[in-house]
Amino acid sequence: MNHVVSLSGGTASAFAAERVIERVGISNVMLWFADTKWEDEDLYRFLGDLEKRWGKAIMRTEDGRTPLQVAEDKKIIPNQRRAPCSFVLKIQPFTRWLKKQPKPITVYLGLDWTEP
Repeated sequence: MNHVVSLSGGTASAFAAERVIERVGISNVMLWFADTKWEDEDLYRFLGDLEKRWGKAIMRTEDGRTPLQVAEDKKIIPNQRRAPCSFVLKIQPFTRWLKKQPKPITVYLGLDWTEP
């Protein structure tokens, strides 16, 4: 496993995962999802559908806090300029996990035109 797809629960990351799986095979792919505990129930249904489609479990990690709890802990009001929730609940755990994995690793993200 040296191909890691970070799934957001959206179609862009699911499509990216589908393409990676087609190119390198499911046995060479790790599917990773950071659960913020603040998602719509349909996102969890979609992730379950993807697991069935690909025949592989998605590695789900969580901090245990919601974005609101992170904002309270950091004493800030989340906004478009500061997104500590994404950093604390998604980026930091993913980075920590990646550092523990055998190298080399290729990371895939699915972004659409609305994302910076």
